[in-house]
Amino acid sequence: MLERMESNRKQTHEILRLIKSAFLNQAMIASQEERLDGLLHGLEAVKDLVGKKWDDLNPA
Repeated sequence: MLERMESNRKQTHEILRLIKSAFLNQAMIASQEERLDGLLHGLEAVKDLVGKKWDDLNPA
């Protein structure tokens, strides 16, 4: 009976470790998505600025 309880405790500990790892991974993914969104926004701003300067230098 004690062996079974110890086995259950170890399994519970491993399940909790996996859940914690999954939450940390999800948080890291969300953080990376936010960083990529910011980078994309910055690149779009640069593209708009370069396009405007190009149009200013090369009027139709």
